Amino acid sequence: MELVGPKGRVFAGTIVSVFYTIGEVILGCVSLWLQNWRLILRVIYIPALLCVAHYWFSTTFVFFGLSLNSVSVGGNKYTNFILGALIEVPAYITFYLCLDRIGRKYTLCISFILSGISCIAFAFMPTDMDNLQLALFLMGKFGITTAFAVVFVFTAELFPTELRHSMLGTCSMLGRIGSVIAPQTPLLGQYLKSLPLLLFGTMSVLSGLLSFTFPETLHLKLPDTIEEAENIGKKREN
Repeated sequence: MELVGPKGRVFAGTIVSVFYTIGEVILGCVSLWLQNWRLILRVIYIPALLCVAHYWFSTTFVFFGLSLNSVSVGGNKYTNFILGALIEVPAYITFYLCLDRIGRKYTLCISFILSGISCIAFAFMPTDMDNLQLALFLMGKFGITTAFAVVFVFTAELFPTELRHSMLGTCSMLGRIGSVIAPQTPLLGQYLKSLPLLLFGTMSVLSGLLSFTFPETLHLKLPDTIEEAENIGKKREN
């Protein structure tokens, strides 16, 4: 309602309500097609699963990609790798301090975007500015490490008890595809030296913007049923 002018609030409210009806119709059509509650639950949860899995993929891909590409930053490659590991400590401290203060969604969004902007800025830095490149690289690693920690907690809070372990395991498994692909990213530097960082930055910024589609789970009890999981964030909005 705050995004539209006074004259458009009623119309905006009407549009939002219509989408609720569209959701009911889609649910009815899916039920008519499948007529099996187990299959219905699987089909309904596939979009949510894919969305969360995307975050896992992006997080592992960028996290391990930056770790492996740390030796390509100007300067001593051993020192760079050690600094890239040490920067994870303040990232975890930030995770601890922010998660219960500004919430899961905003912490995840800011972390991804910080990492993305840092990686993209790194890609356009002159190669002779080693210290500035290293600072941007470490900032990117800081952001994605914080996001990695948030994803673990956030995923567990989004799914109901009866599906939590299986969904968390599935998302983690799909996310590991990113860690499998990450070791190949240094090869992209043969075509364009900054290409790996541009790829990491683009994926991080996109994931940060998409995080707004998730409901906030701050101070909410873990959902025990699918119905409770579907209603996450609705009471807060009302």
